[in-house]
Amino acid sequence: MDNPSNIVRIDGINYELDELKWKAKVVNSKEKYTVVIPNLLSLLRLVVKSKKKYTGDITIRSSVTDGNHNKYKVTSIGESAFRAFKGLTSVIIPDSVTSIGEMAFFDCEGLTSIKIPDSVTSIGKNAFSFCKGLTFIDIPDSVTKIGEEAFSWCERLTSIKIPDSVTSIENGAFFFCKGLTSVIIPDSVTSIGKKAFYGCKGLTSIDIPDSVTRIGEEAFFDCEGLTSVIIPNSVTSIGKKAFYGCKGLTSIDIPDSVTKIGEWAFSWCEKLTSIKIPDSVTSIGESAFYGCEGLTSVIIPNSVTSIGESAFYGCEGLTSVIIPNSVTSIGKKAFYGCKGLTSVIIPDSVTRIGEEAFMNVKELKYKGKATGYPWGKKVDNSNYSIPRIGPYVYCGEMLNGLPHGEGGYYDIHGGTPLEEGTYSNGKLVDGYGYDRNGSRYVKGGDTWNGWGSGLDSEGNPYTGNWYWGHTEEEFGELWNEIN
Repeated sequence: MDNPSNIVRIDGINYELDELKWKAKVVNSKEKYTVVIPNLLSLLRLVVKSKKKYTGDITIRSSVTDGNHNKYKVTSIGESAFRAFKGLTSVIIPDSVTSIGEMAFFDCEGLTSIKIPDSVTSIGKNAFSFCKGLTFIDIPDSVTKIGEEAFSWCERLTSIKIPDSVTSIENGAFFFCKGLTSVIIPDSVTSIGKKAFYGCKGLTSIDIPDSVTRIGEEAFFDCEGLTSVIIPNSVTSIGKKAFYGCKGLTSIDIPDSVTKIGEWAFSWCEKLTSIKIPDSVTSIGESAFYGCEGLTSVIIPNSVTSIGESAFYGCEGLTSVIIPNSVTSIGKKAFYGCKGLTSVIIPDSVTRIGEEAFMNVKELKYKGKATGYPWGKKVDNSNYSIPRIGPYVYCGEMLNGLPHGEGGYYDIHGGTPLEEGTYSNGKLVDGYGYDRNGSRYVKGGDTWNGWGSGLDSEGNPYTGNWYWGHTEEEFGELWNEIN
C-alpha cells in the first residue's frame, strides 16, 4: 500500500478508508495497517504488517471509524480480500456492501456458507473460485453481473438460481461445478458464455429460456449427466464444442432459428440417436457430430451447402443419410468409419469430396464430376495409386462416378461388383469395365481374393494387381506382400 495510514484494523479485519468519499472497503489482512491508540487521541499511529490470516466465522461491519471518530460506510469487499484463507468457514456481509471484488474469496476451501445481501449489484471475476466446501449460495435479485469464473471449481455446489436481474452468464461462471444438479436460468439472460457450465457432470437437464440468442463455445462441455436439452427458437448460433462429450444426451431439438452449428458442437454425444438439422442451417461445422456412435439417422436440409471435415466421423450406428442437392462440398473424413452406412447417394451438385470422406462406407452412387479421394488417401506406387486401408479399394480421382488409376494404366472400382448402370470412365457393357484406352478387362459378379482374377478383353485371366472387397486388415496384409 502506498498509504498504509488509510487502513485500519477492527476485530481482526482490515478496512481501507477513502477519505474523499467517506467510504471503506475490506482488504487483505496481510496488508500493512494502522493501529490507533485511543488514549493518546490518535496522536500516535503505529504502522505494522499483519501475518495473521482470517479464520473461522467473521462478520464484516457496515461502517467503521478512524482515530478521529470519522465514520466510513463499508461499500465493497476488495480484490483478493480473503484469498486463500482456507480456515475461513462463514462470512456475514452487511447490506451496505454493493460489490464483491475479483478473487475476493478465491480458494477459501473451508467456506461452507455465505449470504449475499440485496444491496450487492456485482460479483467479480473468480470471486468464489475454488471454494470447494461451498454447498449453497443465494444470489439476490439486486445482482446484475456475475463475473467470469465467479463460482468455478465450487465442486460441492449442488444448485443455483440465477436472479432475473442478470442478463448474461459470463465465461466459465460455473466451470467444473461437478456437483451441480440443477440450474434455473431466468428469461432476462440473453447469452450463455464460453465454458459457462464446462464439466458440470452432475447436471441432468437444462431449460434454456427463449431470451437466449447465443450459446458460447464449450458452454456445456463434458456435462456427461445431461440427458436432454431444449434449445429455444431465439438461439441463432451454437458455439464450438458447446455440447462436446455430453455422453448421456439422447435427444436434442435444434430450432429453425439456428444458422450455424459450430465445430465439434455435439461430438462424442455417444447416446444421441437421431438429429434433425433445421432448414436455417447453411453449414455443418468440422467434427460437429464426431464420435456420435449411437446416431442412426440424420436429416440434412436443402439449406446446407457444405458438410465439414470429420462432421460425422466414427458414427458407426448411422444407417442412412440423405445428402441434398444444395450440398457442393463434402469435407475430408466427413463420414469416415460410418460402417453402418451401406449405400450413400451423392447428388451431382457436389463438386468436391474430401480425402477419406467415405472410408469404410460400402457403396457410393454418384454420377457427377467431383474430385477427391472418398475411400482413402492416394498412395503413389509406380504407375498407379491405391489407398493403404479401407474395405473397398479406391484408386485415383473421381471420374464419372468411379475412380480411375493414375498414369492411365488401368481402372479399379472398389465396392460391389460392377453392375448395369454403374459407370467406370462412363462405360459398362455386359458387366465388363473398360480402361481409358477402351480395353475391356474385368467382368463383374464375383468376389475375388485380391489377386489376378477376372478376364481381360480376350477372355484370358487378368494378371494385374487387383484388390476387391477386402477388410482393412486383409488389405493391409496384401499391401505388405506387394511392397
